[in-house]
Amino acid sequence: MCGILGLIDFNNKINHNFFLKILKTLEHRGPDNLGVYYDENVNFFIGHARLSILDLRKEANQPMISSNKNFILSFNGEIYNHLKIREKLKNKFNIDWITTSDTETLLRSIELIGIEDTLEIIDGMYSFALWNIREKSLVLVRDRFGEKPLYYGYLNNRFIFSSDLTVLKDKEFITKIDKRSFQHYINFNNVGGDMSIYEGIKKLEPGSYIKLTYENIKKYFYPKVNKYYDKLSIIKNNKKNNFKKISDYEICSNVKSILKRSVDEKLISDVPIGSFL
Repeated sequence: MCGILGLIDFNNKINHNFFLKILKTLEHRGPDNLGVYYDENVNFFIGHARLSILDLRKEANQPMISSNKNFILSFNGEIYNHLKIREKLKNKFNIDWITTSDTETLLRSIELIGIEDTLEIIDGMYSFALWNIREKSLVLVRDRFGEKPLYYGYLNNRFIFSSDLTVLKDKEFITKIDKRSFQHYINFNNVGGDMSIYEGIKKLEPGSYIKLTYENIKKYFYPKVNKYYDKLSIIKNNKKNNFKKISDYEICSNVKSILKRSVDEKLISDVPIGSFL
């Protein structure tokens, strides 16, 4: 678990010290390191509160900058198949890796094959923010089933995104309870869809990403949400195929094999592993 935070301040009031202060409210998500990147040309901040899992060295801290110096990544989660992705990228592009972290794997993959193709091949639980320095554009991504949270929206002439709503408790952000979301919570004991408990703040839905340019952000409109993974459509498509009938024994054997592989992939760690049963 790590913390992501970023904002563009059109009021030009927020400075590095203030941003660091609100980033510290995410230390419960990442106590090992606080990192900040600032793009002074557009008054854009992106920060990261790190919980170190893979590669505990400072070289793996975030926000991480790409080798071509164009992308800045703040990433929360784990990419379970990142070693397989590394092998493919190294064979194709002859990469010299700097760290052993899945953060660098994700960043290099985006840099070399693009965001869409990367989302096709990564397997894990994650949310991340990617800033393109040259384009002055931002991509926000959430994993296929929404295990990792990510919120975004406009407050007080600022665009903000974060993996935790606690950052909005600062007096600098004037928040109002969204009545429709509150009613949803009373009825269903949760706030569903893309809603959050605050007016002006949305929740990025599972299997989705958004891309915003700096100019579009200034126009104060909510961007198009792109679905890169839809489990329902996959189920529907599979029903149209003719499946080969297999025995109960083969079914059990396949499930056991898939389950073992899935667990093995999640045991990659440079710190002790805890398991909930």
